[in-house]
Amino acid sequence: MDLRITPQIIAANAIANAQKQSTQLGILQQEASTGLRILQPSDDPAAALQVLGYQAQNNRLSIYRQNIADAQAKLNSSVSTLNEVSNLLTQAKDLALEGSNSANTPDAYQAMAAQVDSILKEVIHLANTQQNGQYLYGGTASQTQPFTTNAQGQVVYNGSTQPMNEPIGSGQQVQTLYVGSQVFQSPDVFQVLSSLRDALANVNNLSSSAQMAAIQQTLTQLDNANTSVLDIVGQQSASLQNLQGLDQQIQEVQLQTTQQIGNLQNADLSQVVIGLQEQQNLLQATLYSAARVLNTSLLNFIR
Repeated sequence: MDLRITPQIIAANAIANAQKQSTQLGILQQEASTGLRILQPSDDPAAALQVLGYQAQNNRLSIYRQNIADAQAKLNSSVSTLNEVSNLLTQAKDLALEGSNSANTPDAYQAMAAQVDSILKEVIHLANTQQNGQYLYGGTASQTQPFTTNAQGQVVYNGSTQPMNEPIGSGQQVQTLYVGSQVFQSPDVFQVLSSLRDALANVNNLSSSAQMAAIQQTLTQLDNANTSVLDIVGQQSASLQNLQGLDQQIQEVQLQTTQQIGNLQNADLSQVVIGLQEQQNLLQATLYSAARVLNTSLLNFIR
């Protein structure tokens, strides 16, 4: 059998080698232009699968960080609101101490009662504070105004008895929207302010000594109400501190994950440059060798 290597075989091999080298050259040129060595899963199936896993993890962590930011906004707003409530309760206590002085005139008592009434209305307003369209003290009923005043002038809670919790990590949650009845009515801030207002205005026509006793009775109640409000502030401040630490931890994990993705996906540009030069040299050598062989074969054929 004649197994001569014909010019056609030489040409076919040269074309195949040139195509292979051109393909590799194209891949290296893409890596050089994009900076990536994995442009599609088939480039490195195992590494591509790892990249997808890391990207999914980063997406989850980004969601947790957004939830943390939302929780921080709500809790910061609540801390600010409750500190205002505490300041108002302190003002009310000052008025109660002033009202305990027997030297006050009926007009002075009426003026103090009007101030306490203004404080009560402001506290009700603060208890209905919203953050991004959600009531801070309605629990899970975040779209329902938590506190309203009925026909008898009593403050009524309309919110949920369940707090709103926000996911901030795998199996981790933080309370963001509190149950208003627990914040403002245990003890009842509105009731003690109403009692102080009515005592100062002497709506029940008490004797001077009985009026002063009624006013003095509210002092301890105001202290208890203020302490309860500040306890919530303490809880929320602790939650904010924990959220800050958790956010920092997630940031660090995200940074590490991004670095892992880069290690798997990014091309080593120094190696790409070397590879480009090697493939260009090989392609040129292949074309040159093929040309020499084909030219020699053609001359032999002419002879």
